[in-house]
Amino acid sequence: MTRYAFIFLILSLGFLSSHTNAEESLTSERVVIQDFVKGSLEDIKEQYQGKPFILSFWSIDCTYCFDEMKMFSSLKEKYPDLQVVLVSTDINLDDETVHKILDDTGFEAEEVWVFADEVPERLYAEVDENWRGELPNTLFMNSKHEFQSVTGEVKPELVEKWLQYLKKENT
Repeated sequence: MTRYAFIFLILSLGFLSSHTNAEESLTSERVVIQDFVKGSLEDIKEQYQGKPFILSFWSIDCTYCFDEMKMFSSLKEKYPDLQVVLVSTDINLDDETVHKILDDTGFEAEEVWVFADEVPERLYAEVDENWRGELPNTLFMNSKHEFQSVTGEVKPELVEKWLQYLKKENT
């Protein structure tokens, strides 16, 4: 009898564990993943009209990109008004993979986009004429949507300096 109780306990714990993971993943599953095509950058700017935001380009092949997502996630806890828009440069990356990455990095995105043009160079040029697809690539957009582009891993200190700059800009 105790052997069956032990088996039942193990199976129950497995069910509870998978049930908890399913609940945790609901956060990122609610995020609508949009196709990033020609004109998408203008759509994003229009949505954030008059508001500063960070545009973070990433790829599943970029280890530093995941580190950045984790960093942005922790900074969003400290600065809840921090707006970060994620854009995957992996052409037509499936939603399930994106949701898994968001869950794994703890990033609760408001907005996620995925390149949907078979010729990514067209999108690189539309974002920044000097960008050739190096990752990670982060654009710090002020409220006028003038941007500073940073190629390579962004550290939290830089984001915090940018936030201080924005505060001074608005006073």
